[in-house]
Amino acid sequence: MPWNDKFECMPVKDLQKFQLKKLKETVALVAQKVPFYKKKFKEMGIKPDDIKTLEDVVKLPVTVKNDLRDNYPFGLCAVPMKEVCRVHASSGTTGKPITGPYTAEDLAQWSECMARNLWAAGIRPDDIVQNAYGHGLFTGGLGFHQGLSLIGCAVVPVTLASMVERPNFATTSKSKAESRRPSVPTAVTVPSGLVSVRSVVRRTPLSTV
Repeated sequence: MPWNDKFECMPVKDLQKFQLKKLKETVALVAQKVPFYKKKFKEMGIKPDDIKTLEDVVKLPVTVKNDLRDNYPFGLCAVPMKEVCRVHASSGTTGKPITGPYTAEDLAQWSECMARNLWAAGIRPDDIVQNAYGHGLFTGGLGFHQGLSLIGCAVVPVTLASMVERPNFATTSKSKAESRRPSVPTAVTVPSGLVSVRSVVRRTPLSTV
């Protein structure tokens, strides 16, 4: 059973109609509100009304990483800063950091997207899930937390370090309703993190960790 019947079971024609509607809205918004795109569209001779089909997406300029850096920190925002309720950013190890400002609607859509993916992976409301992604400027940890919370899970916001140090917790954090579902330890993190946990488990009996 899908998480979101409306969109996951939508007929292709209806989905394409919805996609085109949102594409037109987005192009019109950035053409009006974002100086970078207003200038870019003018240079390329593009107007929002030129987008009539999904195939017209090829007419639009490709946004590359340097465009994000050149408009640091909020030059690409299409809303006033009073509507921004959270800001994430890249580490900036290869240059100027790239910021990701979010409105409340952005966060709601992000949560829905994460919930849909996690549901497809088998996560259900009666699961207890360890979230070992970073909970900081990096977008991963909070995105997973939002999606898991929307599903209704009990979320344990552990760090990867504590998960590696105490893997016994992973084997006991199973399900809120073990009589109804198989007890399967659930954790989300980067692949290398689970490899580290596995190596600790193999070296040390869980009862002593």
